[in-house]
Amino acid sequence: MPGAVEGIFCRGRTTRNAGGKELRLCIGGPIYPLYRCTPPPSKESDMTSLLSPEITTVDAMTDRCDRCSAAAKLVVSLTSGGELSFCGHHANRLREDIVRVAERVVLEEGFDWAGK
Repeated sequence: MPGAVEGIFCRGRTTRNAGGKELRLCIGGPIYPLYRCTPPPSKESDMTSLLSPEITTVDAMTDRCDRCSAAAKLVVSLTSGGELSFCGHHANRLREDIVRVAERVVLEEGFDWAGK
């Protein structure tokens, strides 16, 4: 799926190759190792990954987590455009991927994010 965030949103069917390694066929894209649903980064994304995202806080959020529908604690604006919202659990679990693709991160006041 072009533009998918690695390990976050690729939905497709799982298959196994000759070596027994699990692969995921992304809808509309080629086969990549399971939960690695984006092609290798381009030189442009190498440049943006060197920059830290802008991190701000707000008093309260009304969004829901895009993974599990729990109350969102973090909203990330992607360098490629668009926004994703995450609960505390998923925000901390996916912190490395979020930092890599984020242009701006908005945290709920009092949330201790591991990606800071």
